[in-house]
Amino acid sequence: MSRRRSPSASISQQQKARFQEGQMGDREEWQQLRDRRMAEPGAAEAYEAARLAHELGKTVRAMRENRGWTQSDLAREAGMTQSAVARFEAGGSCPPCRSWDGWRVRWTRPWMSG
Repeated sequence: MSRRRSPSASISQQQKARFQEGQMGDREEWQQLRDRRMAEPGAAEAYEAARLAHELGKTVRAMRENRGWTQSDLAREAGMTQSAVARFEAGGSCPPCRSWDGWRVRWTRPWMSG
C-alpha cells in the first residue's frame, strides 16, 4: 500500500521562501489598504461603531446562553424575529429602541437571572 505524500512535502525550500515572501507582500498590501481606508473621512467612526455593535452582540449572546435561551426565545420576549436576533448577535444590526426597553425589563426580573 503506497502512502500519498502531502502537497507540502514536495515543496522545495526555495518554493517555501517564495511563498512566504508572497504572504509578507500580501500582508503589507492589506496594511496599506487598511491605512488608506482608515484615513478616509468617517472611517474611524464607522470602524468604532462596528466594533461596538460586535461587542454588544457578543454580550447579548452570552447573556442569552447563560439563561439557556434560544434565539427564538429571545426574539419572542423582545418582540423580534429570530433572524433579527441572529443579525444583532453577529454585530450586523441593532434593534430599535423599543426592543431595548423590553429587553431591559425582562432581563432584570429575578426569575430571569443566571
